[in-house]
Amino acid sequence: MNKKAQNDYIIDIFQDFCEIESLMKILKDSVNNENRLFSLTDIENTLEILITKMTNTNFSLNKYINSSF
Repeated sequence: MNKKAQNDYIIDIFQDFCEIESLMKILKDSVNNENRLFSLTDIENTLEILITKMTNTNFSLNKYINSSF
């Protein structure tokens, strides 16, 4: 993998981390909502997205590390 491709790849990984952080904040806000306008389905769906995003980010990091070192 050339240097430009590596840089693009690591930027994508950082964006994944930002998305994970945003999803976690949404989940936290949903649970702490005083109006209790969330459902367990909403929480389940958010957790499912988080798990998938984290799994994909882990895979991407491993791929980046293996190609870089």
